[in-house]
Amino acid sequence: MAEEMQAEEEEIHSLDFGSDRGTGESDKTIRSLQIELEEERRMRMKSEEEMSLAREEMMIRIASLERQLESDSKIDVTNSD
Repeated sequence: MAEEMQAEEEEIHSLDFGSDRGTGESDKTIRSLQIELEEERRMRMKSEEEMSLAREEMMIRIASLERQLESDSKIDVTNSD
């Protein structure tokens, strides 16, 4: 993911707007692309953080259910005697 963002950033910095040189238009275009790239990067980071938290919560829930199942199994064995 980081490599992909780096490649996008390098691509933006390598753009050559030819006839726009000296007019300031290329600077505006590059800046707007950089802003767009940064917004996209923030959204990806936020999404990755949310997925990580959801994954962590799921693992905690699974561990809790496993403990509960283990506890219930012990009770069942005890009750069958």
